[in-house]
Amino acid sequence: MNDDNEVDFGVREYPPWKEGVKQFLESGFKHDDVIEHAWFWSAVGMEYPDKKTMCASDWEKLQLRFLKQFQSLVKTLLLEHSIHLESEPGVGYRVLPPADQAPVAYEKLVDQMRKLLRHTADRLQHTEVGLLSVAQQSEYQATVNKMAMVAQAYRSVRRMPTLPVSKEPVAIE
Repeated sequence: MNDDNEVDFGVREYPPWKEGVKQFLESGFKHDDVIEHAWFWSAVGMEYPDKKTMCASDWEKLQLRFLKQFQSLVKTLLLEHSIHLESEPGVGYRVLPPADQAPVAYEKLVDQMRKLLRHTADRLQHTEVGLLSVAQQSEYQATVNKMAMVAQAYRSVRRMPTLPVSKEPVAIE
Protein backbone atom coordinates (compact mmCIF):
# COMPACT_ATOMS: atom_id res chain seq x y z
CA MET A 1 0.00 0.00 0.00
CA ASN A 2 1.10 3.55 -0.57
CA ASP A 3 0.33 6.82 1.24
CA ASP A 4 -3.09 7.15 -0.40
CA ASN A 5 -4.26 3.77 1.01
CA GLU A 6 -4.19 2.33 -2.50
CA VAL A 7 -2.77 -1.05 -3.34
CA ASP A 8 0.49 -0.90 -5.24
CA PHE A 9 0.42 -3.70 -7.82
CA GLY A 10 4.00 -2.98 -8.89
CA VAL A 11 2.89 -1.78 -12.31
CA ARG A 12 5.81 -0.25 -14.15
CA GLU A 13 6.00 1.87 -17.27
CA TYR A 14 7.10 0.15 -20.45
CA PRO A 15 9.67 0.43 -21.94
CA PRO A 16 11.74 0.45 -18.73
CA TRP A 17 13.43 3.80 -19.46
CA LYS A 18 10.01 5.48 -19.18
CA GLU A 19 9.75 4.15 -15.65
CA GLY A 20 13.23 5.55 -15.03
CA VAL A 21 12.12 9.01 -16.20
CA LYS A 22 9.04 8.82 -13.97
CA GLN A 23 11.11 7.77 -10.94
CA PHE A 24 13.70 10.46 -11.63
CA LEU A 25 11.08 13.20 -11.72
CA GLU A 26 9.37 11.87 -8.58
CA SER A 27 12.68 11.63 -6.69
CA GLY A 28 13.05 15.39 -6.46
CA PHE A 29 16.68 15.56 -7.54
CA LYS A 30 18.01 19.11 -7.60
CA HIS A 31 20.73 20.87 -9.59
CA ASP A 32 24.24 19.68 -8.70
CA ASP A 33 22.94 16.46 -7.10
CA VAL A 34 25.04 13.45 -8.03
CA ILE A 35 23.05 10.28 -8.60
CA GLU A 36 24.94 7.01 -8.30
CA HIS A 37 25.05 4.51 -11.15
CA ALA A 38 23.17 1.91 -9.08
CA TRP A 39 20.16 4.25 -8.83
CA PHE A 40 19.81 4.36 -12.63
CA TRP A 41 20.10 0.57 -12.91
CA SER A 42 17.30 0.18 -10.40
CA ALA A 43 15.18 2.87 -12.07
CA VAL A 44 15.14 0.91 -15.33
CA GLY A 45 14.34 -2.32 -13.50
CA MET A 46 17.78 -3.89 -13.57
CA GLU A 47 19.87 -5.11 -10.68
CA TYR A 48 23.22 -3.35 -10.37
CA PRO A 49 25.72 -6.09 -11.22
CA ASP A 50 28.68 -7.29 -9.24
CA LYS A 51 31.36 -7.19 -11.94
CA LYS A 52 33.66 -9.38 -9.86
CA THR A 53 31.34 -12.38 -10.09
CA MET A 54 30.50 -12.06 -13.80
CA CYS A 55 32.45 -13.21 -16.81
CA ALA A 56 33.40 -10.46 -19.24
CA SER A 57 30.95 -11.48 -21.98
CA ASP A 58 27.98 -11.56 -19.56
CA TRP A 59 28.96 -8.17 -18.16
CA GLU A 60 29.22 -6.74 -21.68
CA LYS A 61 25.78 -8.06 -22.67
CA LEU A 62 24.20 -6.71 -19.49
CA GLN A 63 25.91 -3.37 -19.89
CA LEU A 64 24.63 -3.04 -23.47
CA ARG A 65 21.06 -3.81 -22.32
CA PHE A 66 21.38 -1.17 -19.61
CA LEU A 67 22.94 1.45 -21.92
CA LYS A 68 20.05 1.13 -24.37
CA GLN A 69 17.59 1.98 -21.59
CA PHE A 70 19.83 4.58 -19.96
CA GLN A 71 20.46 6.52 -23.17
CA SER A 72 16.72 6.80 -23.81
CA LEU A 73 16.18 7.95 -20.22
CA VAL A 74 18.89 10.63 -20.47
CA LYS A 75 17.66 11.85 -23.87
CA THR A 76 14.07 12.13 -22.63
CA LEU A 77 15.12 14.03 -19.51
CA LEU A 78 17.02 16.50 -21.68
CA LEU A 79 14.54 16.94 -24.53
CA GLU A 80 11.28 16.84 -22.60
CA HIS A 81 12.28 18.18 -19.18
CA SER A 82 15.45 20.24 -19.87
CA ILE A 83 17.38 18.17 -17.34
CA HIS A 84 21.00 17.66 -18.40
CA LEU A 85 22.93 14.83 -16.76
CA GLU A 86 26.71 14.95 -16.87
CA SER A 87 28.92 11.97 -16.09
CA GLU A 88 30.92 12.00 -12.87
CA PRO A 89 33.40 9.20 -13.62
CA GLY A 90 33.38 6.40 -11.08
CA VAL A 91 30.43 7.89 -9.18
CA GLY A 92 27.36 8.49 -11.34
CA TYR A 93 25.73 11.49 -13.00
CA ARG A 94 25.39 15.10 -11.88
CA VAL A 95 22.29 17.16 -12.59
CA LEU A 96 23.72 20.24 -14.32
CA PRO A 97 22.35 23.62 -13.31
CA PRO A 98 21.01 25.59 -16.30
CA ALA A 99 23.97 27.99 -16.15
CA ASP A 100 26.37 25.08 -16.77
CA GLN A 101 24.46 23.40 -19.60
CA ALA A 102 25.58 25.57 -22.51
CA PRO A 103 29.27 25.76 -21.50
CA VAL A 104 29.44 22.00 -20.95
CA ALA A 105 27.71 21.31 -24.27
CA TYR A 106 30.13 23.67 -26.04
CA GLU A 107 33.21 22.11 -24.45
CA LYS A 108 32.01 18.64 -25.45
CA LEU A 109 31.52 19.86 -29.02
CA VAL A 110 35.01 21.36 -29.11
CA ASP A 111 36.52 18.18 -27.67
CA GLN A 112 34.74 15.97 -30.22
CA MET A 113 35.70 18.29 -33.08
CA ARG A 114 39.34 18.29 -31.99
CA LYS A 115 39.41 14.49 -31.91
CA LEU A 116 37.68 14.20 -35.27
CA LEU A 117 40.02 16.76 -36.86
CA ARG A 118 43.07 14.96 -35.47
CA HIS A 119 41.80 11.59 -36.70
CA THR A 120 41.05 13.00 -40.16
CA ALA A 121 44.43 14.73 -40.37
CA ASP A 122 46.17 11.46 -39.49
CA ARG A 123 44.30 9.66 -42.27
CA LEU A 124 45.15 12.37 -44.79
CA GLN A 125 48.78 12.55 -43.73
CA HIS A 126 49.26 8.80 -44.04
CA THR A 127 47.73 8.36 -47.48
CA GLU A 128 50.10 6.73 -49.97
CA VAL A 129 49.91 9.58 -52.47
CA GLY A 130 52.47 7.94 -54.75
CA LEU A 131 49.98 5.18 -55.52
CA LEU A 132 47.33 7.65 -56.72
CA SER A 133 46.75 8.59 -60.34
CA VAL A 134 47.23 12.23 -61.35
CA ALA A 135 43.46 12.79 -61.15
CA GLN A 136 43.31 11.11 -57.72
CA GLN A 137 46.26 13.21 -56.51
CA SER A 138 44.41 16.34 -57.61
CA GLU A 139 41.30 15.18 -55.72
CA TYR A 140 43.46 14.33 -52.70
CA GLN A 141 45.00 17.82 -52.72
CA ALA A 142 41.54 19.41 -52.95
CA THR A 143 40.47 17.36 -49.92
CA VAL A 144 43.59 18.41 -47.98
CA ASN A 145 42.82 22.06 -48.82
CA LYS A 146 39.22 21.66 -47.58
CA MET A 147 40.51 20.06 -44.40
CA ALA A 148 42.88 22.98 -43.87
CA MET A 149 39.95 25.41 -44.19
CA VAL A 150 37.89 23.43 -41.68
CA ALA A 151 40.83 23.32 -39.26
CA GLN A 152 41.33 27.09 -39.63
CA ALA A 153 37.64 27.71 -38.96
CA TYR A 154 37.88 25.48 -35.89
CA ARG A 155 40.86 27.46 -34.56
CA SER A 156 38.97 30.72 -35.15
CA VAL A 157 35.95 29.49 -33.20
CA ARG A 158 38.17 28.43 -30.29
CA ARG A 159 39.55 32.00 -30.08
CA MET A 160 36.20 33.79 -30.22
CA PRO A 161 35.62 36.05 -27.22
CA THR A 162 32.70 35.37 -24.94
CA LEU A 163 29.97 37.91 -25.41
CA PRO A 164 28.50 39.56 -22.30
CA VAL A 165 25.13 38.12 -21.35
CA SER A 166 22.31 40.44 -20.35
CA LYS A 167 21.17 39.88 -16.76
CA GLU A 168 17.61 40.76 -17.69
CA PRO A 169 15.64 38.14 -19.59
CA VAL A 170 14.72 39.06 -23.13
CA ALA A 171 11.20 38.28 -24.27
CA ILE A 172 11.16 36.29 -27.48
CA GLU A 173 8.04 36.77 -29.55
